[in-house]
Amino acid sequence: MNLNNNPTKEELRALIYACDDSAGHHILWVNRFGEVQISLIPNETPAEWVTRMEDEILFRNESYAINNDYVGQNAASDDEHISSLFKELLADWSRFKST
Repeated sequence: MNLNNNPTKEELRALIYACDDSAGHHILWVNRFGEVQISLIPNETPAEWVTRMEDEILFRNESYAINNDYVGQNAASDDEHISSLFKELLADWSRFKST
């Protein structure tokens, strides 16, 4: 999903759906080209991951703790969660893109 290419909630839903909530913590993040990604963080803390990836990340959401239904099938089927996250991504992209 790229925020420069008319993103849709369905693209975001597909990204969320593809994650395994029980596999570990996840972080949703955006690079400077507008690519939205969700990374699994199985072997380090979210803080360690952010430090290691700081040159790649334009902005990110808070980390999603394992087994809390922020990613995966349950999260993808929650329309309120998807809509809220989508609006947040668009607002953040607009703010960061203009700086």
